[in-house]
Amino acid sequence: MTAAAEKGPIQRWATHIVVGHIKKKPVREGYAWERTDIDQIELLVKYATFSEASFMDVISSLKSNYDEANTLWQNYEKKLENFRSMVKNDVTSLEANARKTTDAVHKMNKAYGDAISQMTSKEMQVAIENAERLARAMEALAAVQAQKLTFEIADKK
Repeated sequence: MTAAAEKGPIQRWATHIVVGHIKKKPVREGYAWERTDIDQIELLVKYATFSEASFMDVISSLKSNYDEANTLWQNYEKKLENFRSMVKNDVTSLEANARKTTDAVHKMNKAYGDAISQMTSKEMQVAIENAERLARAMEALAAVQAQKLTFEIADKK
């Protein structure tokens, strides 16, 4: 029901009491009113009822605006909650990926450190020296030329 269709207290009073009695009975209980007084009262009643109707329209508009603003605010809160949830999930994923990356970097650093310590250890130094000696021996064997050997078997009979 719109505000124009509703009647406020002034409109109800004007419709049922003042306007009804003045229009129907110009003389009431022995009292007579002049037409100018009635016209002035009617003008004031019309002004009051129009003002009241206008204010009721304003109140109705304010109520509908309030309801619309409240609905928009609730939708905003839902969207904000969804956004916060998405951001929270994204941040959690980023933190998990950062932890995985950090763990992988630590493992690689440990592996590099282990490889370097193994390469510079005494055992590796001995192994390198042995490999060098083996390489020299192989070169020496490759450089050896074939020699001719003769054997003679002497038999005493």
